Amino acid sequence: MVSSELFFIGRLVNAYEKPRRVVKEDELLNIHDLKPGMNRVNLRAKVLNISEPKQIITGRGVEHSILEVEVRNKTGSIALILWNERILPLKVGDTLQIENGFVSSFKGKWRINVGKYGDAKKI
Repeated sequence: MVSSELFFIGRLVNAYEKPRRVVKEDELLNIHDLKPGMNRVNLRAKVLNISEPKQIITGRGVEHSILEVEVRNKTGSIALILWNERILPLKVGDTLQIENGFVSSFKGKWRINVGKYGDAKKI
């Protein structure tokens, strides 16, 4: 029997998952180019403000942890929402690279989300 999971350098990885690729500089978007409904968003931004982590329940009744962070690059600022396991320890002034985020609008405010298919890392 073949398992669909492999233990790889201390991390559990799905054998069918595509390896993450390095995002090239020319693939990064500016904040002023973002619009709700956009997917596969890659950008770099600096942390301006960090809220306290929250527990929320979605309309489907699923509980999630989120962290709301205000980020800025040379073209503007936007709320960044880190979901569940994508929450990482941050401080004001950190520079983040967001990969495969998606843009939504909540109560009229645009935000970039990093969920289970996205990634955020300090650089």
